Amino acid sequence: MAKKKATEDVTETALEIEATETEQSAEELKAILDKLKAEKDALLAELEEAKAQPQTQNPVPEGELRVPVFVPLIPGDDPDQVVTVNGETIKFKKGVWVQVHPKFKQVIDNMMEQENAAAANRERLRMQGQDL
Repeated sequence: MAKKKATEDVTETALEIEATETEQSAEELKAILDKLKAEKDALLAELEEAKAQPQTQNPVPEGELRVPVFVPLIPGDDPDQVVTVNGETIKFKKGVWVQVHPKFKQVIDNMMEQENAAAANRERLRMQGQDL
């Protein structure tokens, strides 16, 4: 009988320990979940703030003339575009509209015309069976 009582006491103690650990684990998990929810809310607020910002790069300093340009992002190409005019260099992301000084726009327009002419020439040669 004493052996049975000892076994019951050990089982009851083990169940109490397991219940305590489960409660503690549940509390720890709730704390972690609350922390993750707070982080999610902060990230969503940051995202909303970013969406409210203008979507162009290179903000225009007051009093300076800028014009919008767009250089498409072609898969496999470098996502950054670098343009230099008379020793002044700008760097911007392809695939988004940016504001640039008119002197850079002229160079970018010329670059795009050359790219289009080269692509048309490659296509013409391909159609004639003269792949490069």
